[in-house]
Amino acid sequence: MLFLHGTMQSSLSYDPPWLLLITNTLFVGGVSFLLAAISARNYYRTGRLNMLLLGSAMLAVGASGVLAGIVRGWPDGVNLNVTIYNCAALLGGLLQAVAAFILAAGLNPQSVPRRRTALLAFYYGAVTVFIALLMLGSMKGVLPLFFVQGAGATPVRQVVLGAAIVLNLFSFTVFLACYLRNRGPFLLWYAGALGLTAAGMGGFFLQHSVGSLVGWVGRLSLYLGELYFLVALLVAEQSAQSSGETFDDILALALNGADEKIRTAFNHATIGFAMTTVKGRFIDANPAFTALTGYTLPELQQLGLPNLIHPDDRQKNVDLTRRMIEGEMADFSLENRYLRKGGESIWVRKSVSLIRDCDGTPRWTAALIEDITQRKEVERQLACELDTMTRLQKLSTLFVHQGNLESVLEEVLQAGIAIAEADFGTIQLVDPETGNLAVAAHCGLPRWWIDYWDHAGQGKGKGTPGVATAMCRRVIVEDVAHSEVLFDQEALEIQQRAGVRAVQSTPLTSRSGELVGMFSTHYNKVHRPDEATLRRLDLLSRQTADMICRLRADEALRIQAKDLEESRQEALQAHDALSLLNQELEQRVQERTVKLMAINKELESFCYSVAHELGSPLRSMNCFSSIVLEEYGELMDPEGRNYLERIAASASRMGHLVEGLLLLSRVTRREMARETVNLSAIVGEIVNELVAQEPGRQVETEVAEGTWGQFDPALAKLALYNLLGNAWKYTSRIDAAKIEFGHFRKGAESIYYVRDNGVGFDMAYVHKIFLPFERLEATAKFDGTGIGLATVQRVIEMHGGKVWAESEPGSGSTFYFTEGLGYAY
Repeated sequence: MLFLHGTMQSSLSYDPPWLLLITNTLFVGGVSFLLAAISARNYYRTGRLNMLLLGSAMLAVGASGVLAGIVRGWPDGVNLNVTIYNCAALLGGLLQAVAAFILAAGLNPQSVPRRRTALLAFYYGAVTVFIALLMLGSMKGVLPLFFVQGAGATPVRQVVLGAAIVLNLFSFTVFLACYLRNRGPFLLWYAGALGLTAAGMGGFFLQHSVGSLVGWVGRLSLYLGELYFLVALLVAEQSAQSSGETFDDILALALNGADEKIRTAFNHATIGFAMTTVKGRFIDANPAFTALTGYTLPELQQLGLPNLIHPDDRQKNVDLTRRMIEGEMADFSLENRYLRKGGESIWVRKSVSLIRDCDGTPRWTAALIEDITQRKEVERQLACELDTMTRLQKLSTLFVHQGNLESVLEEVLQAGIAIAEADFGTIQLVDPETGNLAVAAHCGLPRWWIDYWDHAGQGKGKGTPGVATAMCRRVIVEDVAHSEVLFDQEALEIQQRAGVRAVQSTPLTSRSGELVGMFSTHYNKVHRPDEATLRRLDLLSRQTADMICRLRADEALRIQAKDLEESRQEALQAHDALSLLNQELEQRVQERTVKLMAINKELESFCYSVAHELGSPLRSMNCFSSIVLEEYGELMDPEGRNYLERIAASASRMGHLVEGLLLLSRVTRREMARETVNLSAIVGEIVNELVAQEPGRQVETEVAEGTWGQFDPALAKLALYNLLGNAWKYTSRIDAAKIEFGHFRKGAESIYYVRDNGVGFDMAYVHKIFLPFERLEATAKFDGTGIGLATVQRVIEMHGGKVWAESEPGSGSTFYFTEGLGYAY
């Protein structure tokens, strides 16, 4: 490799200039140029940068050796010769050391094919230009003197030469270490050449202090080192012939520290390959393995193998590795989970082998790793499908043999929880009469939780089951804490208190399209079932709905058969007594009719007596109180006037109560005649009357057009007048008062309503508002007798309908009523 030619005294006869020219040209120039050419060809084929560096170093040696031999005989050529040798030695040693560092670090940097020619020309051209500039600078005196005749080497020369020696010794150490690891003969000869080069330069370093003989020993070491370089090439050629490979492949193999074919296969393999120490520290890993885990090799080396394995599978790997190291097994294979970068879990199948030294000491482990996540998922899906089919078959068998709804629902619930991999579960059934949901089976949830949702189920759209029922489709809540379904704070607290973090509700819909219930699974962590799981839940839900319908139908048939049998027996027993009962019934009807007519006449007489007997004194009290206040009010003190005003007000209120009672009694005695009534028109008339009574009020009214119903016209107007009058009265203290009348259909029934945004009332007292004379705290501050809503109830019940109210304090009230018919208009 690079060497520096020491300078000798020009007066020595055994150091003629022509001898230096010949020896340098033969030993230095010839060998170096040959190595530079071989390195250039190998770099062009493999793209390995270390080959380019070695070729550039050898080019610097060869060019400087020949050039130094030529200028040695020039006037003042000693200094020029020494300067060229020393500077070229430093450049060659530096390039050689970089190549050795790449080899020691296990790196194999490559250049892309389209850049190889340009890089080769650049490196070799740069070396040539450097030598040319070096010679030009030395000739022009630009560079400092490296040698002084009679005085010897300068300090600058010793520093440059010492640095070159250190660099060559470093390269020698690296190549020798690579030989001890790989046992390649080329590396041994190449390391010897570098060692001889460093020894020869050491002789030049000591020549001035010890004597010129040391300089000649150094020169001979340099020439011998060049011969070692040549022997290294010959050994590489012999290896290529014996193995059947090309010379360039053998050279790349030696200088890259590994078999190029194996390294290529290692890097391009589609299956992961990794090597670790016995303690689990990564030594090497191919691109397939790094792509599999998401980590780079430095990250893997910092992470370590144990931290890459899923915690649930880690101990098993540790145990198997320990047994393999202890010699219980030569290798092992298993399937376990790895944690990718980012925390994702993947399934892998790996085969692990232990590599030992020649004395049997465990050195490292090698593993082949294949990603089997997709296969595992397919196996899991198949297992889940098989489990679902088995459970469905078991349910069918249970249904045939037992036919008990409670036991069937319990088994369905267990199957659903297993299929959905849930923590809790409930099955709610729809009440055919009310349409409300009620819990029929549950698992893992406390009783207070069940009681709460049973109560909440009376309202529509509560929780995921209620929303799923209203929408007639599945509802999934991945996180109850961030769901619009559980917007009610109390419901959210109930779920979190029970440990529910996620829930899905699947409707139980039979093949006929009938919604019979709701199947819900609950999770104690944020979760969303995958599509395959939801598909299996659909199969379970459909079969469950069909079984529920069958069980209900069978139960209804059994009850009907029992009732028919009982009815037949009763009919036989009652047949003989039917005539007697009819006779007794006719007699009782006649007697009760007479009594009823007498009671009605007595009631009517009583009502008129009350109206006349109480009305006259009350009017007198009111009239005379007004006269006294008008004539003598100024003579009375404030307290007396207040007492008299209260007497007049009480008499007036009593009069209104009497009129209300009389009206209520007339309603119950009046014969009803149904006909088709335009309720929109009646409401419009009533609103106009109310506006005329208080023209200064600003009330927004909204009346649905084209609202018809089957009612008695007079009674319908009486009921609507009371409802609208209440709405008008209880919105009197609202700035933006609003009253609305409309209707909607529920099934085959029409429901009418009057809605306001007035004071409202507490629903805890809703059972009192239709009782006569009942005044709630929220409405007691307004004028009234407490008869109006009782009259409305009597009117609606006479039609066979029903009336009810919904309200909230401060948010107004809504009163609903129906016709009492089986069809809507």
